[in-house]
Amino acid sequence: MATPLVVSDIAKSFTMHLRDGVTLPVVAGVSFSIRAGECAVLGGPSGAGKSSILKMLYGNYAVDEGQIIVQHGGGLIDLASASPRTVLSVRRHTIGYVSQFLRTVPRVSALDVVAEPLVERGGDRETARAKARSLLAQLNLPEKLWALPPEKVADRVIDVTAFAAGKIAA
Repeated sequence: MATPLVVSDIAKSFTMHLRDGVTLPVVAGVSFSIRAGECAVLGGPSGAGKSSILKMLYGNYAVDEGQIIVQHGGGLIDLASASPRTVLSVRRHTIGYVSQFLRTVPRVSALDVVAEPLVERGGDRETARAKARSLLAQLNLPEKLWALPPEKVADRVIDVTAFAAGKIAA
């Protein structure tokens, strides 16, 4: 399959229980696909539902309508209707997610933050660090910054580290 992610007509709303049950629609009719090797941008103004879409893709938010088809383990999974066990398997082996609010352990280098998802999957630490070095170089993060904790340097390092950690996990 050349398209490992296909999102079809997804929708999400939230019920405000402390506001007399008012329903707040946050995402409606969103569809897109991402092919292998493709880089995509999810853009829009604040409050447009970007984070909600990402949380649905990761299985943190239930999908009210639509499908999220992911290539996983040699087959196709609809995350919108998958069991919790299947969602956890997809998270472990197929999809990586890093919040826009990256929180790292103090004093851990950007390089190790990026390598950690591979180590958590049982990979060799040195192999993971080699892949992390390659990815940080591709992202044009100066090598002199790799040893610094992301929170100690500019926002660019935090953004690049968050992106790289999510990418290396997938």
